[in-house]
Amino acid sequence: MQVEKLKYIIWAQDLNRAINFYATVFDAEIERQSEVMAELSVAGTLIGIHGGGEGKRTWTGMSFQIKDLFEGCRVLKDSGGIVIRPPEDTPEEPAHRAMCVDSEGNEIMLTKKRDTWKPMLHLYSQSYWDVDMQLKKDRRSGTNRSERRRNESDDQGSSHHDSMPTSPVRALSMAAV
Repeated sequence: MQVEKLKYIIWAQDLNRAINFYATVFDAEIERQSEVMAELSVAGTLIGIHGGGEGKRTWTGMSFQIKDLFEGCRVLKDSGGIVIRPPEDTPEEPAHRAMCVDSEGNEIMLTKKRDTWKPMLHLYSQSYWDVDMQLKKDRRSGTNRSERRRNESDDQGSSHHDSMPTSPVRALSMAAV
């Protein structure tokens, strides 16, 4: 099936307030509007806003990638939004995410483009890198990882858990496999 248009729908307790919020914070352009709904275009993506919402906190999954997180949070707050978790620089990398709420209680993220490989490479030892590459090969070839690990354990005379990385980063990336 060919998709003609993709848009994300959110609710607003006050439709006009929501339209003003997205227009001010994200330079949204109104594509169409009625008394009960509006379609806004942000960076080529449509956001449908329907009036009649309850104003309760709702996670939307929407993420807006911007250049300056700190300035974005300031504009968002000045426009009636809330910053739940502000961006934070860490010793490993500069800030790349802020958790926020729009004027209607819809939870959104502000993000900044980042190069994840450069700041994260220090977390990988060569053995983690090797395991990661093997997992990618397994996925491409359809190899059953559990069977491969059992065979490796038999060859080495140890449990397959001994060879598993304990890094939190490794665990997260393996969970995504």
